[in-house]
Amino acid sequence: MSTKPAASSAGTGDTILALASPAGGGLRAILRASGPDARSLVAAVTDLGPRLGNDRAVLEGQFHDGRGTIPLLLLWMPGPRSFTREDVVEFHLPGSVPLVEAALDALLARGARLAQPGEFTRRAFASGRIDLARAEAVLALVLASTKAERRQASALLFAGVSERVRACRDLLEDLCATCAASLDFDPLDTGAVDQAALVSGIRGACLALEETLSGTERSSARAHAPKLVLAGRPSAGKSSLFNALVAGAAAGTRPVPRALVDPAPGTTRDPLSAAWNLEGLECELIDTAGDEPERMDLEVQGAGHSSITQQARVLAADHRRSADVLLWVVDSSRSTAGEIARDLPASEAPTLVACNKLDMNPEVGLALAESVRLALPHVTACAVSAYTGAGLDALRAAVRAALSVAPASQPIAPAGSGLEAQAAFHLSQAHQRALQRALERTRQGLSQLEAGASMDLIAHSLRRALDELGSLDGHSTPEDILDRIFARFCLGK
Repeated sequence: MSTKPAASSAGTGDTILALASPAGGGLRAILRASGPDARSLVAAVTDLGPRLGNDRAVLEGQFHDGRGTIPLLLLWMPGPRSFTREDVVEFHLPGSVPLVEAALDALLARGARLAQPGEFTRRAFASGRIDLARAEAVLALVLASTKAERRQASALLFAGVSERVRACRDLLEDLCATCAASLDFDPLDTGAVDQAALVSGIRGACLALEETLSGTERSSARAHAPKLVLAGRPSAGKSSLFNALVAGAAAGTRPVPRALVDPAPGTTRDPLSAAWNLEGLECELIDTAGDEPERMDLEVQGAGHSSITQQARVLAADHRRSADVLLWVVDSSRSTAGEIARDLPASEAPTLVACNKLDMNPEVGLALAESVRLALPHVTACAVSAYTGAGLDALRAAVRAALSVAPASQPIAPAGSGLEAQAAFHLSQAHQRALQRALERTRQGLSQLEAGASMDLIAHSLRRALDELGSLDGHSTPEDILDRIFARFCLGK
C-alpha cells in the first residue's frame, strides 16, 4: 500500500484521507476524506461524480480501484456544513483487507494524502467548528475503555461548557475594551467610563463564571454517578418503586410521585432519570419502559422500526446495557422463580431482583424472594412494597453492596486503563481549575476597581482572566501544545 508522507501541519489546503473504521477485516470499512479535492476524488474513482450536489447525500454505486469494481455506499457532506467545514466524503466498502488497501492506493494516487493522527479534529478546531475543550472531549471519548470513562467523556462533550465559556469571554473582552477606552479620558471628562456601570459589568462577569464553574462541577458529578436501571415486565411496579426510592420513602409512608403510575401497562415510554442519594452516595436512578421477555435482547433493526413502543424498547435496552447495577422488578403476586430465571436478561452488571407488591400478599412475596435466591445463587432478591415502603431499607443495602463490586462505579479511570485514558479523564478537572483561576482574576479586578486602582491595572487582571479561558478554547494555547494534543488521536478522527 502506498504511504505518501504527510504534511507537517494541518489545514494546508490539501485533501486528507484515513481509514475511519477499526483496522483489520470486518463487515464494512470506512475511508474518510476531507479537503478541496474530495469531490474530484469521488468523480475519479466512482460512478457517482455527476450525482454530487451541494446538499448532503447517501448514494449507492461502484468503486473503481484500477483492478475491478467494488460495491460502494457513499456519504457526501459538502462544506461548510461538515465536521471540518470542508467537503467531506466517506467511502463505505466491504471490509476485506486487500480491497481496502486497493481502495486506499487508488485514492492516494489521485492526490489525497494520509492524514496525521487527529487531523480531522484539528481541522475542525482550526476552522472554528469546535474549540479545544470539545476537541479534548472527543479524545476522551475515543480513549474511553469503561462505562464510567464513556459517561465522563460524554458529559464533557455535551455539557455546553464551550458556549458558556464563549459568553464569559465576550463579557470580559467588552470589559477590557471599556477599561482601555477609559485611559484616554480624564475622570472629569464627559467621555469617561461610568464607574458604577463598570462595577456592575465585572460583577456580572463574576456571576457568569461562577455559574459556568458550577455547571461543569455538576456535569462531572453526574458523569461519576453510578447508574442504577429499573427494568422488568410491564405493570411490575417499576415506576412506583422509582418514586419510592427517589423520595426516600420508608415503611408506612407514601412517596411523592415523580413518575406517572397507572394500572394499565405501557405507561412509561421515555426513560425517566433522577438523582438518588444512597446513604450519601449520589447515584443516577433510571426508570425504563416495560418489555416482553421475548423482546428483551432485540437489537435495533433499522430506521423502519419507528413506533413509539419499539423506540421505548430500544431505549430501555440501551440503558440496561450501560447499567452499573440492574434492578429487575417483578410483580410478586403474578411471578414464579422459574419465570424470573427465564426472563432475566444477561448483564455484565450486578443484578438484583425486587419482588414488588409485597403489600398484596406478604407471605407470597417473601416466599418468592427466597425461591429466587435458591434458584439463582448469583442474584440478590428482596421482597419490597413500593406502596408501603416495606423492604426498601434492605433493597438499598443490597444496591450499596452491589456497587461496591461494580467496576464502573469508581469515579476515576481504573488502574488497568492506559495512561492516555487516565490523562484524558482529568480534563474536566483541568477545565474546572482554569475556570476557577479566571474567576479569581476577575474578582481581583473587581476588588482593584472598588479600591480605586488605576484602569490599566484592572485591565491587566481581566486580561489574565481571558488568558485562563483561552486555555479552554485554544485561543491562547501555543502551537506545540496543540500539536501534542491532536497527535494523541487515532488516524481517522
